[in-house]
Amino acid sequence: MSGGSSGGVPELRHEAGFLPLADSVRKPLSAADPAGPLMVEFTAPGLMVPLDKALDVTLGEMLDLYRDWRRESEARRRAKRVKKAAAATGVVPQDAQRAPEDHAADHAADHAAGRAQEEEEATAREFVAQGAHPARRRLLGRPAAHDGDESDAAQPSPVMGDEARILIGVTSACCTPKAGVNRAAARESWVRRLRELHGDVFDIRFFLSQPENATVAAAYRAQLAAELAAHGDLTILRGRDTYVELPNKTFRLFRYGYAHPKQYTHVMKMDDDCYLRGSELLRALGPRHFRPNERMDGSSFGPGGLQRLRAASAHAADDIGDGDDVHSDQSRGRQLQARVLGTDHVDASADASAIAALQTPPISGRYRMTGVYMGCVENWGGSSFPDSAIPFGVKYAAGWGYLLSRDLVERVAWRTNVWHARPEQAPAWYSLLAWEDVLVGMVLMDVVDLPESHRGFRPAWSSCPATTVVRHLDVDAPHLLKGLYEQEVSGLWEKKQVQCASGLFRLGSYESWRRWRDSLDGIDRL
Repeated sequence: MSGGSSGGVPELRHEAGFLPLADSVRKPLSAADPAGPLMVEFTAPGLMVPLDKALDVTLGEMLDLYRDWRRESEARRRAKRVKKAAAATGVVPQDAQRAPEDHAADHAADHAAGRAQEEEEATAREFVAQGAHPARRRLLGRPAAHDGDESDAAQPSPVMGDEARILIGVTSACCTPKAGVNRAAARESWVRRLRELHGDVFDIRFFLSQPENATVAAAYRAQLAAELAAHGDLTILRGRDTYVELPNKTFRLFRYGYAHPKQYTHVMKMDDDCYLRGSELLRALGPRHFRPNERMDGSSFGPGGLQRLRAASAHAADDIGDGDDVHSDQSRGRQLQARVLGTDHVDASADASAIAALQTPPISGRYRMTGVYMGCVENWGGSSFPDSAIPFGVKYAAGWGYLLSRDLVERVAWRTNVWHARPEQAPAWYSLLAWEDVLVGMVLMDVVDLPESHRGFRPAWSSCPATTVVRHLDVDAPHLLKGLYEQEVSGLWEKKQVQCASGLFRLGSYESWRRWRDSLDGIDRL
């Protein structure tokens, strides 16, 4: 939301995916009204709609209206240019003569434009009205003591200097029994710990997509309503909750994080089957923990800074130092044909050689605020997929947990926003890849050097030393979350490696872990 407009209605910047409009928010609804519908945050920060509407995957998107309006407006501008030229020459071209249906189209376009303006103003009024409620003010970063104050003093201050404000965006399935149990276990373990120790630094929200259809929505509505009423930490994102739409969920999460009034310095995307340690994450952001000379990807550090190498020249290395090469378990993605993706070497706007010699920005202050793309880097040297299966052999952080600084969040949000609105401008690989973690690496490949493969980001087959930042539990979630919480609270995890796996497999070996995992009943095999 930016400056004001006539009538005291703030101007809203409508971009693809940033501020959708639901029918239910055209008239102001009070989130505080006990007799009103149960409200949930929907896609954009602070935009509240009734839960039933948010779970309706057929909810119309205002963007489509604006697209139609822009098309009609452009056609009308062309017609006016033809008329002007005809008036100057005295000759009216055959194709410039107006038929009755053309006038009807103009009238419809004018009506659409007026309707769009009315909806924009209604959305603005609703956004402002919701922000006045104490609960909404807390979400928007405004002090409760200024509930009736709309002055600048009540607005969230921009992040300055060494202050970190981090959004932990936990992606979770909307409508499976295990996802609900995972969220409950997370709230009673690492989420509780973060809020107790670092409530001023971390905001934790669970991001769900919409159910595939009305039948699924009806089956899980009561469960989601109870969860929302008890905790209020759910955000429903536009789009179906399916495997192929995982990129949509991730990109909308980053758009949310960038657009939020709290102006987050970093956004962490993680799955609901992970355990996060906030203190270790803050330590990982400290300058003294960043040693560019110790890169494990084959890149060098010289007078010119970190130099990007072609993926084929990076040596095979494991990212955790205790076993086999890191592996991606995005098995269904292998249905894509490498020969199709191989054409990207010709069709894309840049190749690996054009991405070389990127500089690492100077590090100063308490935390690293720019250029942070940190996680568990997968597919070293083509160990999991051939380089031809991943365009340009790009390296990326595993999707179960990685951290981006605000500058990179902005890059992801901006690029995917443009490609969502104008698919014809997107590179070929953007619509072909279903792996959200790979896509993030692709989107950032021309503005960031190789991702930082931090040893604290531990995959499901690794050990859990004292320096663990986030541990992917996979099938060990949710039942190991409580045990890890108790070991962290007791201080044991600060001193030594702790037990963080229930299976009989060789720690550090993906293949050993996979064999154990695939032997379990009721588990989809990798």
